[in-house]
Amino acid sequence: MIFGKKNSDAVEKMTVRLGRRFEAICQWAMESGQQLPLEAGYHILGLNPYLVGIGNLVHELSHSDSLLITKQWSANPIVSMLAEFSAAVKSMPRNRSAV
Repeated sequence: MIFGKKNSDAVEKMTVRLGRRFEAICQWAMESGQQLPLEAGYHILGLNPYLVGIGNLVHELSHSDSLLITKQWSANPIVSMLAEFSAAVKSMPRNRSAV
């Protein structure tokens, strides 16, 4: 994917908001249209620039109880967005993973 200056500026701004440790996943989020779910997950987990734990959200959303709940709540756009984000993170190539 060609990543123009506008998008690289957006990645930089997101990285500044979330922290340098999130740089790789910010890049991936911008490339795959997952910016909002990444930032929502960041705030849901109470993360900060020094605490990287997006993988925790993905792991929690993968539990059978969580899958049942997210299915029941799938009409809620936030729940649906987080479920899609979890699936996208799980399918991301391992060498790009920063979770």
